[in-house]
Amino acid sequence: MNHCLISVKPTVKILIFIFLLISFCKGFAQDTKKEPYDPKAEIVFDGKRYAKWNNYLTVGGLPGGSINSGIPTSQFCGAVDFNFHIKQNYFQSGVLMSGNVFGDENNTQVHGCWGKRIEKNKYHFAAFGGIDYSLFYQWAADSTPPRFISPAKTAIGAYAAIQNFWKFKYDVGIGTTIFASYNTSRYLYGIRIELFFSSAYHGEKGRRRI
Repeated sequence: MNHCLISVKPTVKILIFIFLLISFCKGFAQDTKKEPYDPKAEIVFDGKRYAKWNNYLTVGGLPGGSINSGIPTSQFCGAVDFNFHIKQNYFQSGVLMSGNVFGDENNTQVHGCWGKRIEKNKYHFAAFGGIDYSLFYQWAADSTPPRFISPAKTAIGAYAAIQNFWKFKYDVGIGTTIFASYNTSRYLYGIRIELFFSSAYHGEKGRRRI
């Protein structure tokens, strides 16, 4: 009986985590103005035309920016995310890697998320939540010397990310992403410095696309 309760608890934590993410995103969506979807809608800024509804790419990392519950020291973490929309709904698909140094990863994760985005001329904010699939090595602190255990483990879990970017052009910017990943074997959280590139550019003001 006790064994069953212990084995269920991590799964319950993941379900609660996912529920809180969905609730947060729903509340965030309700707090933002609901606008009718027009795929041809444009914004004019600094003499140029930009698509109101656009996709964007984020890429970056930070040495020491990742905390892994199973490893005693902070680690480098890097990620690439493609953020796209289907009508008014935004989604995120990406890869996250962390390790002692760049190129020596002990944790690789892919994730798929749903979220909400606010974009201004000089500012971008978005929050995403969803599921992830991780391949990672566990740390054996009691071995001599301490080492990672092979083979690698795999697990399905929950993932969340909050993006804040300052845009020095409407479609190019820099900022930070705060992230968290949780599964039954380990949790991972931290911050990355990232670049932002969007597909919003439509040309000079007064020149319409055909």
